[in-house]
Amino acid sequence: MPEERAQRLQQLEHGERIFRDVGLVFYIVENDEETIAEIRQKLGRYPEFAHVQKPTKKVSGFNIPQKSLKKGMFIPIPLKAEERVLEDTEFAEYCSEAIRDMRLHSAYGKRVDEILDRVDEDTLVATMIAAAKQESGGKPLGQFVFHRWEPGPGAFSFSIFHVVQTGPGIAARRKLNMTEGQLYHPKNAAQLFLAYLIEKNGRRTADYFPIDKDWDAWARMYNGKYWKRINPHYVGNMKKYYAQALQDEAPQVRPEYWAGNNVEMFPIQYGMDIGTAIRHSNTVNSNAAHRENILGNRKNVFALRKLVFNYLKTRYKSDKWYAGRDKIGIGFDAQGVFLIFQRDNDEKEVIYLPSSV
Repeated sequence: MPEERAQRLQQLEHGERIFRDVGLVFYIVENDEETIAEIRQKLGRYPEFAHVQKPTKKVSGFNIPQKSLKKGMFIPIPLKAEERVLEDTEFAEYCSEAIRDMRLHSAYGKRVDEILDRVDEDTLVATMIAAAKQESGGKPLGQFVFHRWEPGPGAFSFSIFHVVQTGPGIAARRKLNMTEGQLYHPKNAAQLFLAYLIEKNGRRTADYFPIDKDWDAWARMYNGKYWKRINPHYVGNMKKYYAQALQDEAPQVRPEYWAGNNVEMFPIQYGMDIGTAIRHSNTVNSNAAHRENILGNRKNVFALRKLVFNYLKTRYKSDKWYAGRDKIGIGFDAQGVFLIFQRDNDEKEVIYLPSSV
């Protein structure tokens, strides 16, 4: 909408123009002769953008070559590194949430279900983690900025997956009704990844899963037929990151004793996902048990989250949870860390972490 877009345009104190998107700010290039160094110097005068003055290599770069700058171009201003970096387990949780949302999407739900007919959710999440790790060069997710100028198509790629904003990439973003800035959020990025695959491959999308059945086919589809010339290590890297993501590391449990009948049950609230509810219950019961943190780390949150979904599928034939009806509690006893799940007045189910049994 033109009026809303105009409101997002802003002129800074010294005359520079920026555009404030959701989660991202763009600098508007003043003329064809302007250099990246000049842009850094100009923006560095403002506290909000001071971090761009002294970038480390790639971590806070503009990721566009000098020769590609043109008057009026909107180029993303890099975020601070600490605003981007996240652990694999955190990203996996966002991917799972994205998959669930995409199954309900009017344009993409059917194709996502077709993928899930070929692989389970954990395998699809592992695929997404591997693809993101490949784009990050194997470094911690988010260490490199989430935009990059792609000289071939002459456009920026966005998100942790670096989906180019041309053809199927821009079609996917528009159908998801997202701005470029919104693609910086990991859940939105995961949705974009799935939408991009579907836009690119249509009814053939599911044929590429599981990706380890034909690595060359996946590489050709994702990177083009000349992928070996452009990125000869792509398949080797993907194999490594995919295997790492599929590994089920045994969570570390705490040996302290906290009887199950002392666990406070926490109702899942509207707008809250299972992972958030688990973290909240962990905080409540850790305080009650006078412990710093019963679960210990995010890996245990993610492990319990998967166990809850598996239980729901077995008990209720659906992995859907219900705000206001479902309650959870976190505790530990002589066997280890556990989660208690209860729906309505049904019998409570005690779910232990794998290494606790």
